[in-house]
Amino acid sequence: MTLREAVVAWLNSIASLTALVGTRIYFEDPSQMSQYPCVTVKVTEREWGRNLAGADGTSKAMVEISALSLSESSSIAIAEVVRNYFDGFRGNQFTVPILTNYYEDEDDDTTAPPDGSDNWIYNVILKYRIKHRVPVPTSVTQTNV
Repeated sequence: MTLREAVVAWLNSIASLTALVGTRIYFEDPSQMSQYPCVTVKVTEREWGRNLAGADGTSKAMVEISALSLSESSSIAIAEVVRNYFDGFRGNQFTVPILTNYYEDEDDDTTAPPDGSDNWIYNVILKYRIKHRVPVPTSVTQTNV
């Protein structure tokens, strides 16, 4: 399972979040036909851990979790649920070992309605820096002769 898949699966397991958005937790931006409120998950940056021997089997990723809604208060409520459950989590998340998980930043945004109506989409973007274990490349574990 990838980090993003683990985060989406974890978000789907939070009852107080699914009470607000149902199963509308997406891997990227919602389609024009999507209903609101919903949540999206993106990995926007990735850095691979290294030491003097090469890859160290870790990665740091910037994960953006966006709470989208037709009302600002709904977006804020969704973001609050995510913040309460997600910040500081350490341990296994499905098959992904999470080493550290820090709340780094938050942005507010609005998007013009894709259908041309006057229903603006409110967006609260939570940014987390997650360090997790990844498989070590085969070339690191082989002896080069």
